[in-house]
Amino acid sequence: MFDLLVAKRNAADSADNPEVISWQALGNITQNVLGQRIDSPDKFGPRFEANPSFAEICSFDPQGVRLKTRAAEMPQQSAGGEKGRIVSQMAKRATASARRS
Repeated sequence: MFDLLVAKRNAADSADNPEVISWQALGNITQNVLGQRIDSPDKFGPRFEANPSFAEICSFDPQGVRLKTRAAEMPQQSAGGEKGRIVSQMAKRATASARRS
């Protein structure tokens, strides 16, 4: 499980994106990879607490597992410059996508 989350974090880092894995998505991944479905805080929590290394790479809440990526750790920059414009566009697309769902 730890290796799986590290791989997901590394993929998010290479894309310079923060990563949140929903409980449904985590359940699908763990079912396919581990043969058991871990799809809720109740099922993930004991694993998280039993392995202190998990706290170094992720946290979890009712929405899912939040991977600690470089993008998530970077302070938000003021709206300006090329990077600010790109982030703004991404946020607008995400909001529009969420409204369609």
